[in-house]
Amino acid sequence: MKRCVLTFITLGLYVSSATAQQVSVASGVFTEADAQRGLASYGSACATCHGRNLEGKGDAPGLVGVSFNAGWKGKPLSERVSVIKETMPPNNPGILPDETIIDVVAYILKMNKYPAGATSLGADRARLEQIVVPR
Repeated sequence: MKRCVLTFITLGLYVSSATAQQVSVASGVFTEADAQRGLASYGSACATCHGRNLEGKGDAPGLVGVSFNAGWKGKPLSERVSVIKETMPPNNPGILPDETIIDVVAYILKMNKYPAGATSLGADRARLEQIVVPR
């Protein structure tokens, strides 16, 4: 019984510390420069399917508003970056460099009215795992 309680307490502390490290995208996790590069990349790599204004077209979901909320809320940016990396563009997944994907993510965040900040979003995997879109 003691071991079970100790394991539970240890697990509880781990979960608490992991949660405490989360950073909301609302705190300004990308720069205006990130979003501007993302706009250019989105226009050339994403807009054909997802729409010029991120509204979605055909089978491609929108990336703003309700569609954004359904796919992004409560998830770390690392997960969204991985999904994009593994599935986009649909005719040649994996071709986009990580830096391009990160910039497109910054642009998507900006278009969903999240503020820019002083620190570039960057491709640091550990940092991207900590940044979440609030529920």
